[in-house]
Amino acid sequence: MWRLIIALLAVAVFLPGCVYLRLLKLQQQLEAFADYVSLDRINGMGLNFRRPVLLLQDVIWLMKGKAAIQARCGRYTIFKYEFPKQYADAAATEADSLRVAVVMIFQDDKLVKIRFPEEFAKAIHPELIECSLRSMGRGKVNQDERTVSADVDAEDEAQPIVMPTQPEVEQILGAPYALTKNADENTLYYQYAVRLESSSNQAAPPVVDVWFTFHAGTQSLKKARFTFHKLTAAINFK
Repeated sequence: MWRLIIALLAVAVFLPGCVYLRLLKLQQQLEAFADYVSLDRINGMGLNFRRPVLLLQDVIWLMKGKAAIQARCGRYTIFKYEFPKQYADAAATEADSLRVAVVMIFQDDKLVKIRFPEEFAKAIHPELIECSLRSMGRGKVNQDERTVSADVDAEDEAQPIVMPTQPEVEQILGAPYALTKNADENTLYYQYAVRLESSSNQAAPPVVDVWFTFHAGTQSLKKARFTFHKLTAAINFK
């Protein structure tokens, strides 16, 4: 999922050493998105990094392990991280539930491309991805609370921004782990595990928590928030 990139930026703020420096450089590149990153809209969506800075070992460290699905060919390494959906009822199933996965392609052990599920392109417009990533590039950091937050003002964008709606998100991601409603907004909460290779020393797989908040009236996306590694990243859409 494209929000994984934002999660990595949240992690970057609180890391020591060379990993931090490389993720800080990635954050700077996202702020100047057009100069360093391109959107690939063929067969879904992807991100191409023109001047890659993130290393294979950085991703392994951040994700708490290697992907369960891997391939290597010459100078290229491919990691496919799968995110099995979790349910409040352990016995629950969804026949048509989207299998969320992110494919990362490395050249000479540098991250050069990220591919997202084709279904994401049906609800998440490329312009929204770009402006969201640019906003995280200049996001506000709270060291004490271990958070990164950013605002996206659709009216300030050169291209019209189409916000996904609650029905569109539910159609793609399926039933949420939990649903919260009040007079002004509705919040969908999703939980995903991270599937790692069997040799991982993790007692339990890492978990990504995601919240999507929508305006109760228009049902358009209002906020997105997620946690990973006990860190939080959030985007407010105006």
